Amino acid sequence: MFTSNPYAQGGWYNPQNPLSINGSAHPHPWFPNASLPPTFGALPTVTYPTNTLSFEFSPAQPDILICFVVGPNRTTYFKVVTPNGATLILMPRDDGMVRIEWQAEPKFEIRNVIPNVYALQWVRLSQDQSYRTMSVGGRNVWAPCGGAIIVRWVG
Repeated sequence: MFTSNPYAQGGWYNPQNPLSINGSAHPHPWFPNASLPPTFGALPTVTYPTNTLSFEFSPAQPDILICFVVGPNRTTYFKVVTPNGATLILMPRDDGMVRIEWQAEPKFEIRNVIPNVYALQWVRLSQDQSYRTMSVGGRNVWAPCGGAIIVRWVG
């Protein structure tokens, strides 16, 4: 009954109804689904497409050096393996894309994009030395934003 009563859903108190879910016994209004629009489901809701893509390392235990990178619709975008001290980032069909050599001064390469270079040459320290950025062909920059690392398209 309460879910079909728009007055109850709106949080309005009814002093003539001792069973009111928004009475003095319940100091906070009851909102069964706070994501409902003001029409309380009488009209269809509008969804807006987002331009943000989220990825996760799955599974990331014991660490992310052996995992899958999973994106929208649970699609596997990359496979990460670390045999013999070098990390390989592979496309879904096991095509090698990135190789990272873990040594005193780490080196890496991105197939057909960046030759084997030292990480410090590509992942540069910011002027205030609070973060590092990187770019590919002068177009995209990876940089921290809040608690995440994001890609910004520039130029």
